Amino acid sequence: MEVARRCAVLNDVHNVYFSTQDACRFLSEHSGRGVRGDVVDIDPFGSPAPYVDCAIRATRYNGMLAMTATDLQVLGGLHNKACQRIYGGTPLKTVYHAEISIRLILGCLTQVAGRLGAGIVPLYVESHMHYHRVYVRVLSTPVPDNLGYLVQCMSCGSRGDSEHYGGCSDTKSRAGPLWVGGIFDSEFVRAMIGHSGNDAYTRHLQMCYDEAGMPPTFYTSDEIASSIKSGPPPLKTMISALKDAGFAASHTSFSPTGFRTDASIGDVCDVMASM
Repeated sequence: MEVARRCAVLNDVHNVYFSTQDACRFLSEHSGRGVRGDVVDIDPFGSPAPYVDCAIRATRYNGMLAMTATDLQVLGGLHNKACQRIYGGTPLKTVYHAEISIRLILGCLTQVAGRLGAGIVPLYVESHMHYHRVYVRVLSTPVPDNLGYLVQCMSCGSRGDSEHYGGCSDTKSRAGPLWVGGIFDSEFVRAMIGHSGNDAYTRHLQMCYDEAGMPPTFYTSDEIASSIKSGPPPLKTMISALKDAGFAASHTSFSPTGFRTDASIGDVCDVMASM
């Protein structure tokens, strides 16, 4: 606590209150009209799920709620039953498991918000080696039609949300229910770019901006190259080739070898094979 007080002084922060209360008790005491936070940040050890209800209640409408999860094994598909119990959805071990983890967290948030008569919309997300983190805007009404499932065929590699899945039916696996809507708000990310003073982070944010509005899930160049028994081309070249073939394509912030596209798995393989 003393370190926190010194940090406040060093950062010239004066209007600050420190508490050693239980987190949920503290948030509950700040869930009434006039005392809710403009920004609420939940950064626990492990899962943020126990704090979702009280955190949403403590965030004013149109305010921002940020949450961090460090239980990566649960979200990553190693403990499915635990994930179902904690987040209300089933994970899936794939090359895009980090994105599924993020969407499971968002799915948990939107389901709890819905029970409270509220809603959430993602602003920005990030995934790192030791944690996942989401930033959402809390709304006064639920946001419809953003919960669903992600489906992948473990044979042909086709993937997508359940509404637009066009692959095999015999060997498909699914993750969810989870958030299937957008995970980056273009205007919010653009504003972040404008305030970034770090070249490396600006490049990262630009990838987030470029993939906003792209379909859920992504491919990796290594994965596709392996399926066609070829070496992977440079990622930038692959993305350009997909665009030249008439498809939407972008890098993804989730993987240094990943790319998003609206092309089918067959079209992706054909484009890479022709290079």
